[in-house]
Amino acid sequence: MGDDCGDEGQNGRRQDHFLPIANISRIMKKYLPGNSKIAKDAKETMQECVSEFISFITSECVIHGS
Repeated sequence: MGDDCGDEGQNGRRQDHFLPIANISRIMKKYLPGNSKIAKDAKETMQECVSEFISFITSECVIHGS
């Protein structure tokens, strides 16, 4: 029927607005000591923050025409 009104459909659309978590994780690991571990919550929080920052910068560029 093609109706995406379940939780999985909403979560999938929400994830479309975020950078891939694998990329975020790779960048975080690059700047930490080799034996460091990064919690899943930390990766997800960073994913949300970075994605929000990019959205903000993009919207400011549209507003100011640069």
